[in-house]
Amino acid sequence: MHERHCLRGCTVKDVHYATCPDFGMQQAYEDALAAGVPGISYDPKCRGCAPRECRDGSLVCDRCFGRMRGLLRDVPDLLARLRSLADPMKAAVLDPVRVSTSSVEPAAPVGADLLDAMRVVEVAVSWSHDDLTRVSNNLDEITYLGGLLLDRHPEDNGLREAWSVQDVMDKWGVERRDTGVYVFPTDDEDDEPRSIPEWFNPLLTVAQHADRLKVSQRAVQKWVKDEGLEPAVRMRGPRGSVLSCFYATVIDAAAAAAKQRGEASKFGAEAKTA
Repeated sequence: MHERHCLRGCTVKDVHYATCPDFGMQQAYEDALAAGVPGISYDPKCRGCAPRECRDGSLVCDRCFGRMRGLLRDVPDLLARLRSLADPMKAAVLDPVRVSTSSVEPAAPVGADLLDAMRVVEVAVSWSHDDLTRVSNNLDEITYLGGLLLDRHPEDNGLREAWSVQDVMDKWGVERRDTGVYVFPTDDEDDEPRSIPEWFNPLLTVAQHADRLKVSQRAVQKWVKDEGLEPAVRMRGPRGSVLSCFYATVIDAAAAAAKQRGEASKFGAEAKTA
């Protein structure tokens, strides 16, 4: 085995030391199932205690290196996302915490948690153009980056003791997400599947959908009317007009339904003619 192990204490899933109570239990459980032993069950207490080897020329494993590289790639877009949320012209509840007070001062236009998150992301942006391979073998720098990017700080009554880029990504994400569309698995074994970011499922105007599908705007408007679709977002256009935006998957589903109705009516007409 490689002499150096991941600085962040990562372990290999289902691989145990010989002194671990779960050592060999998974294989024994699978053998018992294969043999048809009745009433057997196995509830592992340890997810894996054998340490992960470091990436070549690095003090962290491949998984940590990949997660850090991915987060550093996304921090410029993540900062733009936070700044859009902090726009005081937007009518949004940014700080849900309410306390009774006799102060006559108005409430802050931007939530404190959002400001704290922005500070962390702004620091991370300064690292986004650096070569991670160069610093990944430097003890001080990779330790600092690990805390800045990867550490998770769970909320306690709506508050956190600190923020990391991963915390910000978990809470807000790079772009809007529609949890009712798709989910995709992540490379991180510890993460649950997440909804696909908006750039996989773009939020477009009727004109943009028409251009994307090579149809007329009237056709898209008809699909919207027939399916009774409500826009995901309404916004002002450059000339003050109100633009309605729909997710691509929603319009695609409406187009498929319209095509199915058309084929059904055509089949019915042909049956009557015959």
